[in-house]
Amino acid sequence: MALLEINDLEISLAKAGILSPLVRGVSFELEEKETLAVVGESGCGKSLTSLAIMGLLGGSQVSMTGGSIRFDNRELITMLPDERRSLMGNQMAMIFQEPMTSLNPVYKIGDQIVESLRQHKDLSRSQARTQAVELLDLVRIPEPNRRIDNFPHQMSGGQRQRVMIAMALSCEPKLLIADEPTTALDVTIQAEILDLISTLQNELSMAIMFITHDMAVAAAISNNIIVMEKGHIVERGDINQVFTSPKHAHTQKLLESVRRLEKVKSDNGKIAKKPKKILRVNGFHKHFQIGGGLFSKKSWLKAVNGISFEICEGEVLGLVGESGCGKSTVGRALTHLEKATSGQALFDDQEIFPMSVSKFRPLRRDIQMIFQDPYASLNPRLKIEQILAEPLFIHELVSSQYDAKRLIQETLESVGLGREVMQRYPHEFSGGQRQRISIARVMILKPRLVIADEAVSALDVSVQSQVLKLIKKLQRDNNISMLFISHDLGVVRHLSDRVAVMYQGEIVEIGDTSQIFEAPTHEYTQKLLASIPVIKERDTL
Repeated sequence: MALLEINDLEISLAKAGILSPLVRGVSFELEEKETLAVVGESGCGKSLTSLAIMGLLGGSQVSMTGGSIRFDNRELITMLPDERRSLMGNQMAMIFQEPMTSLNPVYKIGDQIVESLRQHKDLSRSQARTQAVELLDLVRIPEPNRRIDNFPHQMSGGQRQRVMIAMALSCEPKLLIADEPTTALDVTIQAEILDLISTLQNELSMAIMFITHDMAVAAAISNNIIVMEKGHIVERGDINQVFTSPKHAHTQKLLESVRRLEKVKSDNGKIAKKPKKILRVNGFHKHFQIGGGLFSKKSWLKAVNGISFEICEGEVLGLVGESGCGKSTVGRALTHLEKATSGQALFDDQEIFPMSVSKFRPLRRDIQMIFQDPYASLNPRLKIEQILAEPLFIHELVSSQYDAKRLIQETLESVGLGREVMQRYPHEFSGGQRQRISIARVMILKPRLVIADEAVSALDVSVQSQVLKLIKKLQRDNNISMLFISHDLGVVRHLSDRVAVMYQGEIVEIGDTSQIFEAPTHEYTQKLLASIPVIKERDTL
């Protein structure tokens, strides 16, 4: 008998008295000690399914409207609230994508783990604290006796995710649901978390339901897989069968979108002709002050420590490295969002670091930035036409509303959006559409240098593939130079002419894309490449 049995699950949205199904006819089983991957794009219903299992749908608008959920031969739907609550965190546990939204920022992590333990176990506070330290050690948090008294903000993203895993495992559950637990993590930390989950599964004999949109991650961790689209299961089977012989068109589409580490053909003839260097950075330092208050000694964090690089006209330079290595600080300094501590940056032979705000303002048209989160960078109160018109008038590129409207329509069409979107607000679009709008806002100014900071990291793999193709086309058609910042090496290889690798504030390796990926010389670069999950045949149960 299966540990988890889902039969004809239906989840609906109630709006104006009308029920709209979001998940329909979903049925599957999960055996003890099995790892099942559930993959699909955002909005396909995979997270809603997991929330229904955990009894966390919680709202009057979205609710379960049909089907059955049986756990350990017990029907969860008819279970009394107190009885079901006792299962959550005890025999069933969940890891969420973003630990900062799940951890209370005003409580120490140790106190939060202790609370979870005492809720489900008959332990004194001191006993729970001892067990909390053991859990932190189990998930490989260094110095657990000291870090137990840290607040969430004092830990890195990977460490916070380990804390969430520790809390989920505190009562040794039979079932662990992991909802996109590695999406926001760097490739090396992602590899560590996947290895940790697999190791702990073997030690604790858990069943795992692993939700992801990354097909390579699914291949790395699971035995069996379910593919969802628009609230339905469209394909299922063991990993090898589904990945080698996918039957459904949506599965084929997802697999085609995965950027594998294949040889890159250099077809940028402009680079071979030694074009003009549009950007030269020499000995750039950025230090942040830490402490220095009334009772604390001043110290400095060296975010960027003396890096140098160049970008030619029409060239894409990929900048890769883990979170905290300083790569985003480089982009922010080049756009005057951060002030350089020292060093030199020459854009078109103009030194930009010492420029005042007013002197740099004319260059903002030439140096543009695409941010990771388009929703945070688009004014929610303005319609799309207003958002795109604003920079046109600021930089005096048009003289009338008629000219602005015509240019906006042309630009939206170039990013695959019609003129009908002009009168809509940002919240009315999907993540991929919002990123297209952000790209349109940048490209409408016809910049010479674009800095893309994790521009596709928050997107589903198929949407990501579409946006990457768009960026590459616009970059080549307009001969734009680009600094492409990312922790995703597959994306960087797909887009870049050359790659610079950053580690602890320094560039440790730089060279042609093919050379970096096929013959890396630095130990850290080799580690990054070895950490990338790849789709390959694996043993199944």
